[in-house]
Amino acid sequence: MDKEEVDRQFKIAVDQLKGGAMIITSTDAEYGLLCDASQESAVSALLKSRGNEGLKEMVVLVNSDRLFNQCVGDIPEVTWDLVDQTSQPLNLILDASKYLPESIRPDGKVSIRYVKKGHIAELINRINRPLLCVPMDPQEAEKSDRIKGTTLETLYIDLPTSRSKTAKVIQLESNGRFEILRK
Repeated sequence: MDKEEVDRQFKIAVDQLKGGAMIITSTDAEYGLLCDASQESAVSALLKSRGNEGLKEMVVLVNSDRLFNQCVGDIPEVTWDLVDQTSQPLNLILDASKYLPESIRPDGKVSIRYVKKGHIAELINRINRPLLCVPMDPQEAEKSDRIKGTTLETLYIDLPTSRSKTAKVIQLESNGRFEILRK
């Protein structure tokens, strides 16, 4: 894919997300159904399209300290060490801030991943907002009757792939306690 086509795909993605729509694209860890995490209507539509399974697997994607701080409440000191030292996708479950819609933080927690490089980091940079991601295979979306009023062509954004491994998941408490949920 040449630079002009990549720029065109980014523009489509940004326009879709800012307009409250969902997109499907590869992330740093999986294919995902994404929306603007700061728009309650977009979040509701995404979660409705995925049902209960979406709640368990959703993760907020950010690419900067500013967005991370907006989305998270109390940040344990070790968090920044983990973010700085990891070279593969790492979901951290932390206390959520009130910036995020309540449907993303039903128990007061948020799963968040700091994306440092690649096309998802660039997409977040261009939209300048956190993204909500629920894993979804593009072929699953094609068969899904829950994603109504749109076509796969308007959902699927063909950005350069930069996927690595499945994300590790660690829950951190403000008192320093932690639990590794997925290695």
